[in-house]
Amino acid sequence: MVMKASYPVEIREREASAAGIGLPVSTKKARFVCDKINGLPVDRAKRFLEALIDERIDIDGQHFTSAAQRVLEVLESATKNAEFRGLGKLRVRTVTAEEGPHRMRRKRQGGRKFKLTHVKIVLEETERPAPKKTEEKKQNGHKHAAEDEQRKPTEANAKPAKGETKGDTQ
Repeated sequence: MVMKASYPVEIREREASAAGIGLPVSTKKARFVCDKINGLPVDRAKRFLEALIDERIDIDGQHFTSAAQRVLEVLESATKNAEFRGLGKLRVRTVTAEEGPHRMRRKRQGGRKFKLTHVKIVLEETERPAPKKTEEKKQNGHKHAAEDEQRKPTEANAKPAKGETKGDTQ
């Protein structure tokens, strides 16, 4: 079962996270979906959630379409956060679905409770991306060396010295 009341989850150096607060989905249904993606690589988790949404697969005979859509939104947000932090291959480390407040919708005879859920996802890096090496870096010491060569003034476009004009030649 997914951990309860574990927010805030400690985020380490090579991890990224995202949270969906107050999502309009049942906590019980969100936990079913979260249990299935916990520990999976991110690409497999996305494929699983998309298959649930398209009703190609089910969990115990049910599709949990709404819960899968909300969890997928939070997972994509966490993936973009990891991309921004420069992380490589990712795996879902922790997924929690916690009960949020109940919102009342007032109609006749008292109304109806809307169930809200907090979903938190933490992704961890499984492999670091290989550093990009170029030949220019090795030869000249830094990556913009080729651009620096192009920027060097030539005799045709060089600025004249203080006392000279462009047409003067000696």
